[in-house]
Amino acid sequence: MRDRQRWTETLRARICGELALGVMTPGMRFASVRSLAAEMKTGSRNIAAALQQLADEGLIEIRERSGVYLADGPASQRELHTLDSNWWIDVLSGALARGVPIGSIGDFVSRTVSRVKIRAVVLECNEDQLYSIRRDLEHNFGLEASSVDLDRLERSPSDRVQVARADILISTPYHMEPVMEIGRRYGIPTLFVTLCSDLFESVAELLPARKVCFVVTDHRLRDKLVTMMSRVKGNENFSVRVHGHDSLQQITPDSSIYFTNITRTRLRNTFPPAQVLRERNVFSDQSARELVRFMIEFNAVENQRIHSRIRSRPESRRPDSLRRSEIRNRTLDSYPLPRGPGGENYAHGPEKSQSQRF
Repeated sequence: MRDRQRWTETLRARICGELALGVMTPGMRFASVRSLAAEMKTGSRNIAAALQQLADEGLIEIRERSGVYLADGPASQRELHTLDSNWWIDVLSGALARGVPIGSIGDFVSRTVSRVKIRAVVLECNEDQLYSIRRDLEHNFGLEASSVDLDRLERSPSDRVQVARADILISTPYHMEPVMEIGRRYGIPTLFVTLCSDLFESVAELLPARKVCFVVTDHRLRDKLVTMMSRVKGNENFSVRVHGHDSLQQITPDSSIYFTNITRTRLRNTFPPAQVLRERNVFSDQSARELVRFMIEFNAVENQRIHSRIRSRPESRRPDSLRRSEIRNRTLDSYPLPRGPGGENYAHGPEKSQSQRF
């Protein structure tokens, strides 16, 4: 029973993630039971039971002798059905235990994480990660996100202005030193996120016995991946192809393939699903928690200012940039600027596993 629930949660996360990223759209045909069972290395009965549960929730539609399709109902209805009822029970019961009436939860959450629309700037060196991180920040965290290519930052005045307006800078541990320096220069908190941890764990398990190919859009990510995976056991089975430059026909039929999010979008899901590897989430659980923690603290400063009646009529007319600067500075009282690898709060040093350096 637990295994079936695990497959259900995996498939639910996959469908919701691809809907959010625009890789799949309502009404589109989903992978077959047989192909999913082969991909996830489990029995067809487990997959069929998981798909039936998702169909009961309204997320998908199972058509006899035709296949599985994403539900074509209203977006709001689909989003409600994607959340497990036990999760809702835990959330609502926990709110009541803390004195928050159920009818007030929506307003409470809004005040806690979105009183101020946080501006995040993603700093990375390749299109694939810039796209993936930015889209996740927008769709899953509700931030106002933009991306800046680190390789062109110093010669682009408009990019520097964009960075200076940010409330938080987000990158990966691969670029820790330069991004920390940028954060110090502009007085902006930095968060170094780990990406696709579950994906790289799967790849590490596959490589000793099976070929794995990543298909990317930017050659700079190819170079980064080749360097990163050179120290992993079975690395001779690992390869990277650049979409639009390298032939995908040369990928052997027995290979497991991973397409980055931007590459999936450009290919419009026209790849064989039975061979495709997918990440459960873009951000690791720990990185997601740290970002939510920042969002709560950042909004807490604004809430405290309002509740303390600090905002007088003249002050309310101040430019938004001035008010944001005040909030950011007061947030930094709680979360100091990063001081080096292994520093506190938003300066996470590179971790031991290679997946954490992606």
